[in-house]
Amino acid sequence: MKPDAAQRTWGALKLYRQHYAPVIVSAGGDPQARIQENLLLEAGVPREVIIVETSPTTHSSAMGLSQIMVQRGWRSVVVVTSQMDVPRRRGVFRKLGVQASFFRSPNFTPPNTSISSAIPPSTSPTTRPTNTWACWFINGRVTSDMAGDLSIPQPILDYLHRNSIREPEVLRRLREETARHPRANMQIPPEHGQFMAWLVELLGARRTIEIGVFTGYSSLWAALALPAEGRIVACDVNEEFTSVARRYWKEAGVDHKIDLRLQPALKTLRELLAKGEHGKFDFAFIDADKPNYENYYECCLDLLRPGGVVMADNVLWSGRVADASNQEPDTIALRAFNKKLLRDERVSLSMLPLGDGVTLARKR
Repeated sequence: MKPDAAQRTWGALKLYRQHYAPVIVSAGGDPQARIQENLLLEAGVPREVIIVETSPTTHSSAMGLSQIMVQRGWRSVVVVTSQMDVPRRRGVFRKLGVQASFFRSPNFTPPNTSISSAIPPSTSPTTRPTNTWACWFINGRVTSDMAGDLSIPQPILDYLHRNSIREPEVLRRLREETARHPRANMQIPPEHGQFMAWLVELLGARRTIEIGVFTGYSSLWAALALPAEGRIVACDVNEEFTSVARRYWKEAGVDHKIDLRLQPALKTLRELLAKGEHGKFDFAFIDADKPNYENYYECCLDLLRPGGVVMADNVLWSGRVADASNQEPDTIALRAFNKKLLRDERVSLSMLPLGDGVTLARKR
């Protein structure tokens, strides 16, 4: 067993003994998870408070464990991890209403955080309210310490939401319904949606494009910000996902603003260009399959007027674009896209650490 994994086991044990919290073991595969489970059992942690999750990746385990936490009514989690994919997992928890605090395993000590201070001291499991939080520790490959990952301390994020977000009730319900979806990580957070709506208003946009609709949260933000005559060409290929979007668009009274095209986005964009729509759109949001980002961008740039803006999502990819050892196809595609835009003199450019990273490209 690796020393790093042993240290996480020690950390989880100390947390359990201090607070009698349920312990979730996620080790990126069955053998390591079972080894760590046995170590905890040998150390005296009752089997009934140990949950073993053996998804092959930390992202899939985040989805599965988030569902477990919601089902059991746990509202907070302490994550002890050697992985760098913190922002994406934090986002999964946040969308489900679970507060997550993250600690890197090499320097882990039991946390002195708002979670800990909120837990009444106890020496007996029978008096410990174990249905409120859990400790989750993850075994995984240690990557380089990258500066500027997208994680924001939960108290600061909570403050931001309390003092900035004006999320209409219909959007809140859509976000909460989507948070229960197996692909909930595809949804943007409310601060991203509100920023997009603000940008649509700032541009005085009348005609916009969205590539990648999912359940319609981002398009609903944009549609609510558009004037009565405003229109969105929304591109997706999934009838099941977008059926949720249609329901909420209708409820919000903006369904007439949204032209949903259920076919490959490149086909829709090229049809618009073939019909002479060059330079007739004000804003485009790209949040779909990463290998096609460059193709989507080129089409959208042709469709935008001078002064129009392309917003591309996931450009920081939870830090993976900065990890040279990550050679996954989506990561490679995003690196190429980012380099392309940096060199593109047709636009003025800004990359922001919002959500999973967004790039704004304004057509000159």
